[in-house]
Amino acid sequence: MKRIGVVTMIVALVLAYATGAGKALAVDPKDCPQHAAHGKGEPAGTVSPDAGEQSREIKALSGDKIAGLLEGHGLGLAQAAELNHYPGPKHVLELASQLSLSDEQRQKTATIYDEMHVEAVSLGKQLIDKERALDAELRDGRIDEERLQRALSEIARIEGQLRFTHVRAHLLERALLTSDQVARYDRLRGYAGDTSAEHPHK
Repeated sequence: MKRIGVVTMIVALVLAYATGAGKALAVDPKDCPQHAAHGKGEPAGTVSPDAGEQSREIKALSGDKIAGLLEGHGLGLAQAAELNHYPGPKHVLELASQLSLSDEQRQKTATIYDEMHVEAVSLGKQLIDKERALDAELRDGRIDEERLQRALSEIARIEGQLRFTHVRAHLLERALLTSDQVARYDRLRGYAGDTSAEHPHK
């Protein structure tokens, strides 16, 4: 009798644990990232991360990207320079006091930034126009391989020129600064932990 009682107790405990674990592991449908798709009968895992972006004005460009291009923002295009000890003119102006810029350095830095910004805004508008034209041709179904190649080549040319404009400004800026100012800039920007290279500078 005692053995039967022990067995019964063990079975009860196992069932109770299994039931509790099942509830704990159960996923509330509303917490499922693809629940909306399940509700529409779409198989799990088939919904594209681009879902919802078909309503964009220009499919290849987000609203933030368009705004950044129109305003001449860097958009990470000069990251290779920034992270290799080539300070950006915009941030140098922001840190002018901490970097102890001379009046001449301030003036020349402002000129570098202004010229870069004007060119970047112009190229940004061109890029948006080309992407809009490509989008229209794809949407209307009136594009062929030759026109696609031509459109993409022109877009790539503008993107390359835009990146050159931003990176070139970093090159011109570093030529204005001393090695101490470049090192100080890196520290202020949080890059001081990089010991991969010295600053090959004057």
